[in-house]
Amino acid sequence: MSGANVCRLLALTGLSALLWVVPPAQAEPDTVTTLTGEVLQFHFSGASLNCQDTNNGTFTYESDAIVQSAAGPYPGTMHESGTLVFEDGLSKTLHATFTIDSAAGHVEGTKTLSFPDTTVCTTIGSGPGEIQQIQPNMQLRYEATITTPAGTLQDRGSVSAPMVANLSATGTIGNMSESFASDRDVNDLDLTPKESVNAPGTNHTVTALFRDAALVPQSGETILFTVSGSSAETGQCTTGSDGTCTFTYQGPAVPGADLIEGCHDFDGDGTTDPGEKCDTATKAWGESASTGEGASGGGYFNNNVNGNRVVFGFGAHGGPVTPSGSCQLMEQAAGVTVRCLSVTLLLIAGTHATIGGEALVNGVATNYQIDVEDLADPGAAVDTFTIVTDAGYAASGVVEHGNIQVNSG
Repeated sequence: MSGANVCRLLALTGLSALLWVVPPAQAEPDTVTTLTGEVLQFHFSGASLNCQDTNNGTFTYESDAIVQSAAGPYPGTMHESGTLVFEDGLSKTLHATFTIDSAAGHVEGTKTLSFPDTTVCTTIGSGPGEIQQIQPNMQLRYEATITTPAGTLQDRGSVSAPMVANLSATGTIGNMSESFASDRDVNDLDLTPKESVNAPGTNHTVTALFRDAALVPQSGETILFTVSGSSAETGQCTTGSDGTCTFTYQGPAVPGADLIEGCHDFDGDGTTDPGEKCDTATKAWGESASTGEGASGGGYFNNNVNGNRVVFGFGAHGGPVTPSGSCQLMEQAAGVTVRCLSVTLLLIAGTHATIGGEALVNGVATNYQIDVEDLADPGAAVDTFTIVTDAGYAASGVVEHGNIQVNSG
């Protein structure tokens, strides 16, 4: 049996769409919800299946469907048309265009085959009741423009698209179910090292690794960097064939701590937008030794108060009139940043140092007191760091990575 056949519309029992809403963070164009979670299920309203033989043929379809769930990203009316070519028992190409008209927005896009999939014409039965059938389970790539009152988003990603098409004496019938996953939501970005300690004034390099949902390294992708804390730096790099690129910046001249954020510039607009994949790392700048009367150091510890990781760097030195110094502390999980504005108190007693003065806790002025113990050199897993502020913030723990130096002069 061969030749073009016009399909008849077949009612789809239990037509439904399983849809997942990713609510926008704020009313900006880049907060438009992606197609992640969109599921389109439909029968063919116009189709032809031409099986030249068991392993070779073409299938052309045109489809209309109603996405019935009101909970999805873009429920509404959709239209799709495409042509599948299979050769030597494999799906070789698929080119399709689709639109979705929804109260939530309008979507226009294209789809192509991601990789070959087994596709053969199977003969079922014989004689007048004979049916020829193809059942490819295709993996597709899509590119789409999503337009809503909040703005326009260029989206791309993958589609799982199992299909059944039957050619019989009465025509071609069949159905397809498509599940969308946006690269913007499922790709992977990893910064290394996650934690490190350097001497102030030296350079620090962070490496970004960008991969797709299958953890395959992706080249030619732009990663945007922002450094905050003791340093204020920005920059970018472009991934190579191994999916990596590096960003280097010079640390502050005094002890402190930085939060480093790297984000994948999904839409290529040169800015980090809500929903784009990001990762963070932290950096402590701590002096390896203190000269004269004073205390200094930097590193990481788990806060005994709540178990969160805290990164810190500090230095305080005695002076002819008053002490001087600086500090920076970050507890990322709690969203707390402490920056010392002054050192008005410095007390050294053996291996113990007490430092006090004025500080900003998340930008709010307060007083602080830091107490440290220099119990070993290097001091990882032995030295201790404690900070208490009048604003109510407190953190204390054993230094896991880094060192504290206390010098009585």
